[in-house]
Amino acid sequence: MGGERRPGRPSRRTLEDEAHDSDEESGSDADGCPSPKDSMHALKMRMQQKMETENICMADVEKEFELTPIDDSLTGEALIAQLQDRLQELRDMYHNVRSEQAQLDRRWRKTNEKRSIVFIFFFTALSISIKNGAGISKEKLYSI
Repeated sequence: MGGERRPGRPSRRTLEDEAHDSDEESGSDADGCPSPKDSMHALKMRMQQKMETENICMADVEKEFELTPIDDSLTGEALIAQLQDRLQELRDMYHNVRSEQAQLDRRWRKTNEKRSIVFIFFFTALSISIKNGAGISKEKLYSI
C-alpha cells in the first residue's frame, strides 16, 4: 500500500516535479517540439500553458478571425469532422493572406523600380549638366 494512491486523494508530488518528469520522459530534443511519446492530453496541456503564458485566449482568437467555436462535448467522428472543417477554414485564410501579401510585395517592387529609374535619370541629367558646366534650373528639374 506504500506506492498506491487512495481514490479521491491528490498526489503529494508538486506540479514542478510532474513537469520536470514529463520533460525527461517525453524525450523531445528541442523546446516545443513534441516527441511521439507525448500523449494528446499532454500536448493539449502544453499548448494551453503556452497560450496562458503568452496571454492568448482562444475565444478572442475565434472572435477576431470570425471562427465558430468548436464544441467540446463532441466526440469521435463529429469532432473529427468539425476539426477538419476548421483546418480547411484556416488553410483558406492562410492562402488569402499569402496572396494579399504577394500582391503588396509586387506593388512595392514596382514602386521601387519606378523610383530607382527616376533617380537614375535625375542623377544622370545632373552629372551631364555639371560636366557641361551648365546648372540645372528648378524648372528643368521638375520637367524631367
